[in-house]
Amino acid sequence: MKNLDVLFTLTVCLCWSIVKGQQGVLVDTLRYQAEQHVLATVNSNYDTILEYLHPNAIDYMGNEEKVIESIRKLHDDLAVNGWYLKSIEIQDSIIVEKQDVGYHALVPKILTISNGRKEIFQKGYLLGFSGDKGRKWYFVDTSQYRTQIFRDMFPDFKTTIKIPEKIMPSVRELEQGNEERQFINNKETLELEMKDFIIGEWEGSNPNNLNYIRFDENGYIIFTLNGQEIGGKEFEKDGEMANTEYEINSKTNPMEIDIIITDLNTHEVARLLGIIEVIDENNIYFSLGSEGLRPKEFLERNSSHLMRKQKR
Repeated sequence: MKNLDVLFTLTVCLCWSIVKGQQGVLVDTLRYQAEQHVLATVNSNYDTILEYLHPNAIDYMGNEEKVIESIRKLHDDLAVNGWYLKSIEIQDSIIVEKQDVGYHALVPKILTISNGRKEIFQKGYLLGFSGDKGRKWYFVDTSQYRTQIFRDMFPDFKTTIKIPEKIMPSVRELEQGNEERQFINNKETLELEMKDFIIGEWEGSNPNNLNYIRFDENGYIIFTLNGQEIGGKEFEKDGEMANTEYEINSKTNPMEIDIIITDLNTHEVARLLGIIEVIDENNIYFSLGSEGLRPKEFLERNSSHLMRKQKR
């Protein structure tokens, strides 16, 4: 009986090793094909792009020529503004799951564009499809996952993979040729320096989100959220007078901001918790939390890209 137990244990271990080995081969194949796909995008290798782009995406755009035209336009639009697509790197933590229609995979990537002085990083994901047990993969970018565009491409799409929300890009200044002040991700920036930098008017383009902020030199803030103007040294709130001030903690990454609403009659205080990231002298990301929680990252659905409208 003991010998049978040992034999059974060895058999189970052998089978598990074979399964793990097969899974490793599948992921390695997936990673290689995903890397070929993104490298072709950087190098404008259109044949390889089309080889790995999901046929539904090609059909949605019209035909292969329209796909090539859109990629050329991407590079041309960057070049007009002095930028270029530097790299797209496939990251670890690839997820592969068996579905009724074959395999789906979530492949993390980081896209980097540069102008020689700065680099902008966009974290994102490719969604992989395989209908032949992982030998050949097709990809689409998940940036449109929650939009009608994706639903039009894949009207019957179902998956057990949880696809993360889109995150706003981050920015890094390069050491060489750096002629601007180093605000970005600088944990040693003083509160006074940051408050001096941020004073003035900032405006965004999304009317359904936070699309206007004015920071004044006395610590008061006025902002427009979902079309409603709130704040300042004195304003009416639910029939009562209130004011709105702000505090910035630049020692965190991303920087934290508290918007403090004070009822001038009862002196009751409420706080809106947010985060800020400085892109450059004239651009910031701003995100406000809800239900007393501070956001941890700049998700596209609850963040705003604001541009400087007026210094003071």
